[in-house]
Amino acid sequence: MAEFAAIARQEYLAVGIRVALHPQIDLATEPRWGRMNSTFGEDAALSAKLTYGYIKGFQGDSMGVNSVACMTKHFPGGGPQKEGIDPISRFKKARSIPETISTII
Repeated sequence: MAEFAAIARQEYLAVGIRVALHPQIDLATEPRWGRMNSTFGEDAALSAKLTYGYIKGFQGDSMGVNSVACMTKHFPGGGPQKEGIDPISRFKKARSIPETISTII
């Protein structure tokens, strides 16, 4: 993952992009959720490892002139909700934090 991100970082820098609005680090705990395909999956430990490599590849060991800043999203518990509803949905269903997430935070 770090190698992929380092290559992408070079491409971003070549065209002047300095901030990446990713990665999306929500856990894919609800198959009906529309953003599930842009996560690193449902396994919290694996997702954490992939996220670490991703950010390290984009930002490097420390932020500098050859870094692309990553904006990770979303806040814990801001991912898939009850019945697969997006947390910003107009339906405003009750939010719930899956057990796999609540043990981390």
